[in-house]
Amino acid sequence: MTARPEPTNRTIRCRPAVPSPTPGPYPSGPGPGDPSTILWAYHSHTHEWRDVNAGLIGPIIIGRRGAFGPDGTPHDVDREFVTLFGVFDENESRYTPDNLRTYTGDTLRTNDRGQILFPPAGMTTINGLTFGTLPVESLTMRLGERVRWYLFGATTANDFHSPHWHGGTVLIDQKRTDLVNLAVPLMMVTADMVADAPGIWMFHCHVAEHMASGMTSRFQILDEAPSTP
Repeated sequence: MTARPEPTNRTIRCRPAVPSPTPGPYPSGPGPGDPSTILWAYHSHTHEWRDVNAGLIGPIIIGRRGAFGPDGTPHDVDREFVTLFGVFDENESRYTPDNLRTYTGDTLRTNDRGQILFPPAGMTTINGLTFGTLPVESLTMRLGERVRWYLFGATTANDFHSPHWHGGTVLIDQKRTDLVNLAVPLMMVTADMVADAPGIWMFHCHVAEHMASGMTSRFQILDEAPSTP
């Protein structure tokens, strides 16, 4: 069972509208060494624990002036992916009564068999899904495409992650790597990749306990060049 709704099912795209009060770049936009677009996370502070466990967390993509094409994607990349690495506890979700009714037929937290709980340690997920169940079609690219990855973590004390790609490398801060450091909760990273190794590859958190408990997925590089207009 996974946190619902799927955490990254809404992406907001915008460019900064208000200039910085001091000389320099827009305060929320890409900095001098950043790509043309960057990720910010939104989440609820109304009841942060319950709201985030209910899925009220997602990405905001902010670009420089002129960065976006008519379809809302950056001019300098062919494809974008957003991945949220999150540990969710469904016992603390606002949807717990609905989930209990759906999956157990009981709206109470106890019944004649004792206390009803979802896995108490939480679900270690990528985009709300575990153990490779994130559809590979949602992370599919073509050979030679320029791909921008937006990665961020959720907000619990367990949300320190190290996303790792098999079969590909990315550029972050002009450094090439195959692993991203999401060292603190809600940390956000933007990384650029050129798809150069056709196949289906593993993509997962390299924290051993997180990987063993389900924080794994796959991405796919099709052995065909991007189509041209």
